[in-house]
Amino acid sequence: MRNPAVALLAALATAACAPAPGVGAAPAGPTAEVRAVRSAGDAVAAAAEPLAEPATPAAAMAKRAPPQPGEQVSPVIAFRGAGPGWTIQIDNAGGYRHAVEFSWGDQHATGSLQYQADGAGSAVGGVIALAGTLDTAPRASAMRVEIMRAACTGEAGHAYTHSVRVVVDGMAPRQGCGDLAM
Repeated sequence: MRNPAVALLAALATAACAPAPGVGAAPAGPTAEVRAVRSAGDAVAAAAEPLAEPATPAAAMAKRAPPQPGEQVSPVIAFRGAGPGWTIQIDNAGGYRHAVEFSWGDQHATGSLQYQADGAGSAVGGVIALAGTLDTAPRASAMRVEIMRAACTGEAGHAYTHSVRVVVDGMAPRQGCGDLAM
């Protein structure tokens, strides 16, 4: 099988050397080979597309579109945190809304959070608070996440930029560390 990039270049060279439509015996429109090469070129372009979502808060921040004038914007673009036996991932879903994934022990749940700003639209007392629900069985549970800018050292000795407190109804509060994309 020919390399699609080589085939594309060959087809372009062939098309550039072909007589103009209506001159000589050249067919009108692209030849079957040119159509096949275009299709192969589309496949090459599709293969070059990214395969995964950003894995880090910094990558998520780079992917986010700039806010529109007057749009309510949460300071949380993305947050990844963990503590003993649990992990949390928060991603901005637009404005003050966020999607959350929370894993503890052998359980995992998703939910939604809303940024809790003071009247001026900023974090209260330096604490970034989000509140919402976690879809746990048999019913959804209220969830609150508080992110504080404070040096924090994780279980493996890794240094993080923020500490986090996670409170879910029916569970003990959890303390941990994480990184915030702002």
